[in-house]
Amino acid sequence: MDDLFGNPDPVEDSEFAIQDHDDEQDIAVQADIGLPPPRQSDFFLGQEDAEARLIQFVQTARVPHGLIFAGPKGIGKATMAFRFARALFKGKTDKLDVSAQDPIFRRVAAGGHGDLLTVERAMDEERGRPRESLDVDTIRRIPAFMRMTAGEGGWRVVIIDDADTMNRAAQNALLKILEEPPSQAILILIAHNAGALLPTIRSRTQMVRFTPLREEAMQVLLQKATWQAGIQGVILQAGGSIGRALEIIEGGGIEVMERAIALLQTAPDIDWVGVHAYAEDLGRRGNEAAYQGFADFILWVMAALCVNQARGQVLHPAFPGRSYFEDLTARLPSAKLGALYDALRDHFDKIDSGNLDKRQGVTGAFALFNI
Repeated sequence: MDDLFGNPDPVEDSEFAIQDHDDEQDIAVQADIGLPPPRQSDFFLGQEDAEARLIQFVQTARVPHGLIFAGPKGIGKATMAFRFARALFKGKTDKLDVSAQDPIFRRVAAGGHGDLLTVERAMDEERGRPRESLDVDTIRRIPAFMRMTAGEGGWRVVIIDDADTMNRAAQNALLKILEEPPSQAILILIAHNAGALLPTIRSRTQMVRFTPLREEAMQVLLQKATWQAGIQGVILQAGGSIGRALEIIEGGGIEVMERAIALLQTAPDIDWVGVHAYAEDLGRRGNEAAYQGFADFILWVMAALCVNQARGQVLHPAFPGRSYFEDLTARLPSAKLGALYDALRDHFDKIDSGNLDKRQGVTGAFALFNI
């Protein structure tokens, strides 16, 4: 499945802290709708190749002192990091599973294992979201932990979440750790954009690549989270990221999608009364996630239509609003379809950058489709 999402936003310097508890930010929403956060998860699905490689490291007694878990957001990298840490603590060599009833599992889940340190971005209290980058002061506190004798005579493990957000100074500080790594200590860097890491860091670590989850795995995970109706369209939009799928659902994405399609299908005589009512709902204070879900859905649809038309492919049978969008693609040549996508993207960018009324964002988008 094609990844229709862009790279993370550019990072900037900021102040952060080492945390005792970790929820990978791109999938933290899971705890609210039926799936546990990474350190507490005793259920793992997909990423068989990555897991096989980690098992091989252990079986050959060649566990690297540094690993980069690389891949898109929300596909299980953090969950695998804690899974691997538990297996190292347990001394397992055949598989990574550790029972949820095991004391090691419970201590890792509670953030109380003395040989595990998790580094993550601190929260920006004013903005209500994680800060933009990991800074050098945070990274400089890692060596002292790694050089301590393991409390249980085994491994010391450091998991750095969002490692690709480290600023240059922080990356240089991390490089010094990698140049003289302590024995029986391992750094696991979770990176959604591994290309943002210095080449010298990449050369001193082993890259373990994670791929978007297959459709079958997404279905199982979403069903486990108790969400049933409408999940097929969410799966397509999420592009193999369970974290992204859960974000869409929690933001009311299924209803947002269904209402948008129903109104688009009234074209060319668009139901403007319905559109304005829809815009009022999405433009209400506190409903920012729903509005963003609408903008993301529209842009994802248009990107998918452009890709499919360029490749001469048909839409997936479960594509949301398939009949309407097939008709739209049939009516518009590639140049006009691409121009519509560009116009919509520019429209949403203008609303966001100008902090304009979100209702204008909705009504203006429908006006562009009125062709």
